[in-house]
Amino acid sequence: MPSIKLENLNFSFEKKKAKTVVLNDVSIEFESNKIHVILGQSGCGKTTLLKCINGLYDYEGHIYFDDILMDQVPPKDRMIGYVSQEFGLFPHFSLFKSISYPLLISGTDADEIRRRTDEICEVLGIKELLSRKPKQVSLGEEQRAAIARALIKRPPICLFDEPLSNVDESSRAKIRAKIRDMIHEYNCTAIYVTHDLSEATSIADYIYLLGKGGFIAKGTAKEMVESNKSEVKEFFDTLKNETL
Repeated sequence: MPSIKLENLNFSFEKKKAKTVVLNDVSIEFESNKIHVILGQSGCGKTTLLKCINGLYDYEGHIYFDDILMDQVPPKDRMIGYVSQEFGLFPHFSLFKSISYPLLISGTDADEIRRRTDEICEVLGIKELLSRKPKQVSLGEEQRAAIARALIKRPPICLFDEPLSNVDESSRAKIRAKIRDMIHEYNCTAIYVTHDLSEATSIADYIYLLGKGGFIAKGTAKEMVESNKSEVKEFFDTLKNETL
């Protein structure tokens, strides 16, 4: 599955004639077939970065999947599974129809759609809810459905924006283990945003710390948690205290 390379990526927005730089000349490569977890303070650009990779925002610079330039490729053709903070389910569809929709529009056989939808929803613990609509389930169950929808096509790339923020604490460790297993089974390249330290260290192959404008550091979970770099140490100390 593809690596993801950002080359001199810039993104800013204007509000009331004031320009705010969110990503400033970011160049980095996310290795293929790995889970890359991004941490950072609120407002540092984590969600913006995911939306640029997904083609939802106009940006300056370049994005490559392997050596293929993606700048002019629309979101629907980027072959990305995406779990947004808004979940992205259709409000008037049953969970079954929302989750299976990526298979339906790709022309997958009806029996295969049923089999794969049942299979992934069994893993995520929502199989018994498939006849319900989003407003008829809890936020945590809706979030699990969004995860199922993003992974059901076994995409080469998957982007997760705080995918377990509404899942109850007792189920979170089990669900993130299931997500990790599926990502590795599908040989997916994943970028995963979270604010939860235990979630980051348990699921990541690599952890990245994003600061204002760009990346501050990268390493394995052990390397990052034990780092003596002042900005990294300060951030992780704060995160540990918030987790306690």
